[in-house]
Amino acid sequence: TAVLLITTEFLLKNKKVTCGGIDGKKALIMGIAQSVAVIPGISRSGSTICAGLIAEGDRENVAKFSFLMSIPIILGSSVVSVFEFEAASYNVFPLLIAMLAAFFSAFFAIKVMMKVIQKVNFKWFSLYLFALSVLVFIDSFVYNIW
Repeated sequence: TAVLLITTEFLLKNKKVTCGGIDGKKALIMGIAQSVAVIPGISRSGSTICAGLIAEGDRENVAKFSFLMSIPIILGSSVVSVFEFEAASYNVFPLLIAMLAAFFSAFFAIKVMMKVIQKVNFKWFSLYLFALSVLVFIDSFVYNIW
């Protein structure tokens, strides 16, 4: 994701956005980018936002659409989780409480991220992700040795 973000910033450095809305072409490109996120370490929202920006969408509309694209995925996995929980004869109530808490925390996080995406250059977030990935790699390597 760090490489994806820094590449997008580089590609957009001198590019002016001429068409800000999300049309069918941008939606298709973002949908294809969403499928790339099945690769471990690739962020779904990061890949879709980068794809939308490269396809000449404006940051706000691309970010909103990216987060809207997650709704069917989240709802689908929630329904599957409830049925799996019930099939295992567990009490579903704690799961529903956890889903509700996740919904409200995600709603708050999306509000914050919308403000950040509009103002911040991706290169700083990319640097953070790169440093974090190096630390995780070192931690995993050291853990496997000992």
